[in-house]
Amino acid sequence: MKLIKTLSVCMVIMFIVGISFTAFSANCGFMGKGKQDDLEKKFMCKVIMLMSNEEEMDLTEDQVKNIKDLDFKTQKELIMTNAEIEVLGLEMNVLMKSDTLDTAAINNIIDKKYDLKKQKAKSLVAALAGIKSILTEEQKTKLREMYKECKKGPMKEGGMMACMPGNGKR
Repeated sequence: MKLIKTLSVCMVIMFIVGISFTAFSANCGFMGKGKQDDLEKKFMCKVIMLMSNEEEMDLTEDQVKNIKDLDFKTQKELIMTNAEIEVLGLEMNVLMKSDTLDTAAINNIIDKKYDLKKQKAKSLVAALAGIKSILTEEQKTKLREMYKECKKGPMKEGGMMACMPGNGKR
């Protein structure tokens, strides 16, 4: 009976670790790259790498607080902007299904949707610039090196696992 419980607990732990690893990989773009979300993935990856390796990166308390604040602000904006984009897409689908197309209304929605996407991209560039402005030159160099190691992939030495929490040392 104890063996079954132990095996069950081990399986659950392995499942959770596998899900975490997959989520990290997807967020950092290692499991395939989508053109539309490159900036979003890049931002999320940098935050994850910095927060997971804050000791190795020698981040001060102020830097950690500033990165967390920037992450919160950026994630909040992304959620709201993505929701607006999705709603506009739904509105456009409804208009596209009508017997006669109101091209002016559809074009207006298209303009709004792509204005939001442009705003989102500019906001992400500003957030990435914000991260760089928080870091020292030495920390920027460490982050670049760490990012290169992660991009090598899980099968190469160091690879993605070097970026996972608790694996700061390579």
